[in-house]
Amino acid sequence: MRDTVLLAKKTFILLLCIPVWFMTFSIHAHGLDVYENFVKAGAGKWYSMALTENGTLYYWGNDAQYEVNADSPDGTNIAVLGKEGEWTDFSAGMYHFVAVKKDGTMWSAGFNDAGQLGTGHTETRLDLQQIGKGTKWSKVSTNYAHNVALAQDGTLWAWGANWNGQLGNGTTAQSNVPIKIGRDNDWSDVTAGERFTIALKQDGSMYGWGAMFGGRLGVGHTSADLQKTPRKLNDSKWKTVSSGSAQTWAIRSDGTLWLWGFKGFFFENEDDDPYFLVPEQVGKDNDWKMVSAQDGLYGLGIVALKQDGSLWGWGFHAGTEAFEKIGDSKEWMSISHNSYDSGHMLAINHDGSLWGWGINYSGQLTQGKLPEDEWDNSYENIVEIFPSIQLQVNDVHVANQSGARSFVDRGRTLTPLRDALTAMGVTDIHWDGANQTVTATKNDTTLKLKVGESELYVNGELYDRLEVPAVEKNSRIFIPLRAVANAFQYEVTFSKETNTINLTER
Repeated sequence: MRDTVLLAKKTFILLLCIPVWFMTFSIHAHGLDVYENFVKAGAGKWYSMALTENGTLYYWGNDAQYEVNADSPDGTNIAVLGKEGEWTDFSAGMYHFVAVKKDGTMWSAGFNDAGQLGTGHTETRLDLQQIGKGTKWSKVSTNYAHNVALAQDGTLWAWGANWNGQLGNGTTAQSNVPIKIGRDNDWSDVTAGERFTIALKQDGSMYGWGAMFGGRLGVGHTSADLQKTPRKLNDSKWKTVSSGSAQTWAIRSDGTLWLWGFKGFFFENEDDDPYFLVPEQVGKDNDWKMVSAQDGLYGLGIVALKQDGSLWGWGFHAGTEAFEKIGDSKEWMSISHNSYDSGHMLAINHDGSLWGWGINYSGQLTQGKLPEDEWDNSYENIVEIFPSIQLQVNDVHVANQSGARSFVDRGRTLTPLRDALTAMGVTDIHWDGANQTVTATKNDTTLKLKVGESELYVNGELYDRLEVPAVEKNSRIFIPLRAVANAFQYEVTFSKETNTINLTER
């Protein structure tokens, strides 16, 4: 395969498909200020979802603002699914989603024409529905109308549409509840394509089932035959895999990137064959970390993440004519798990902030608020979806030097230690790693606190009992800003309009 992949044409005629329904969930909804750190993002058809490190799951977009959030004073459309802090995984499908709670239960909501909610019927539900009660779940993957989930015991289950045998149970009969795929209990990962499924075992081996036409399973041929049970696809060992509607991208255990199935509209090929029937290596690099496949009407291309934190890709999402680096940043930690035809991408920065670019018809990149002006879909228009808290001292902006961002925990703002203290003119800062203790001195005031404990001492005496103590995250210390600022004689105010905390010296 050629190392460089080019756009076949720079102009496309896109047919706008209007969905027959909109997700207007009757669940806990807000006009929210979200200042938490994100760990996973997912892009559905005209909506977005994201999971924070404390287990809160957010949903926004898809023209739901007047139903979900009619009382929001600022017009935002952000829903908190279920209760805050109770989720561990989710997958955003085309018009439905499935999510897993910390207690191992699995829940769904949305369109249900093929039983994709897993509730035993085909009634569309806009409130959260529990899927079964006898299995503890760990992760899930969704696509247009079928889902595949990994149980905590290593077994694999599927439900929903089965037109092409994508449920892997030897039939083409739809299932409205999860059914176990075979008897194996050593599965480690799974991705749902539009009419097929690809899964990995704990030893890195890869299996696939469902539609075979267009090289979807990468077994060397294309046909109308159906693979209705799991089939080992090759002898390689794989690390991660992502399937779109008709193609699959995977990272091998040696860090190389591979593709099979539909090539997309971006490949030049001498024989004009639109498919790769077996896995083809993309480029020669061996430092790939994560990949997100997109090949629907709007999802023309892919985005991949390297170990050094740089983003790469081509096509609609990348805004490039060749497989190349997107932007200059090397600060990315994760990219979104996309459903078929989502048309937008989400990415998480190493500081936990959430960013996005692409189509924004329903405010999926702007907290559910429709953009006032014409929207630029390119990566150059990347936006931070929930803007980070900014810090000022005496109305002067303080640059973020730590590379981390402030976040809110239980109503209290925690700020990177050195950013906060140096902003207040504190230069004598000592970190005792063995005892997890911070000591900071300015003039005649010496402050001392310990990570994870509520006592805040000033000049050797107990000054305050913190509702939220200092924490260590990603090798950085975060301190409760208001209590520490007050100890050093600063008043603290917050502007919601600009997401800015201002410290004013007394």
